[in-house]
Amino acid sequence: MNPSKSNEFDRYLPVANIGRIIKTNLPKEVKLSKEAKETFQECLSEFISFITSEASERCLNDKRKTINGEDLINSLSALGFDHYKNILKVYLEKYRESQKITTHENPNNNNENGKKENGNNKKNEIEINNDFDNNEFNENEEDEEEINKID
Repeated sequence: MNPSKSNEFDRYLPVANIGRIIKTNLPKEVKLSKEAKETFQECLSEFISFITSEASERCLNDKRKTINGEDLINSLSALGFDHYKNILKVYLEKYRESQKITTHENPNNNNENGKKENGNNKKNEIEINNDFDNNEFNENEEDEEEINKID
């Protein structure tokens, strides 16, 4: 493999992780070819770069060095992915709440042996329902009920 090809793959998400995520959202009898996984890998990596680049520009314009969740959500919206904005705001809020709980329960983030934990406790995980109803999100009572199912 030539060096330029190697550098290209360095910026991609791990194909094994992508394969696992895809597999959990497909019927059990469906199999995915290696080429399909690699195509997903390229597309997802490019999409993330696209969104992150927009968020980075916003941060530079605001004279900030750190991209945060709101920057990514605003970038999605600015790039025409408005239909994800509301659900991602809710997810970000719930994620931050879970981090507050983790910090409150264990301020130093140490376990009983004194070792640092990464905060991935089962009770603090947030599950998201993958049935996004054709990727359309409306601000109404039905959405609020779906969002509350996340808890």
